[in-house]
Amino acid sequence: MKGEEAEAADRPNRGGLNDRVPGQAVIEKLLADREGEPPPSFLGRIFGADPLSPDNHPW
Repeated sequence: MKGEEAEAADRPNRGGLNDRVPGQAVIEKLLADREGEPPPSFLGRIFGADPLSPDNHPW
């Protein structure tokens, strides 16, 4: 029983569909995939460099 409680505490409470914005699961997945990657450079942001890796483009 304690293991289940610990697992539940580690998971974020996402709530029901009425408590979430459209596309929230996709946004969370993209942000989780980008975690640990360096942000785009200043010039990259000015010239519109794509912040997504090629692995993130298919979906």
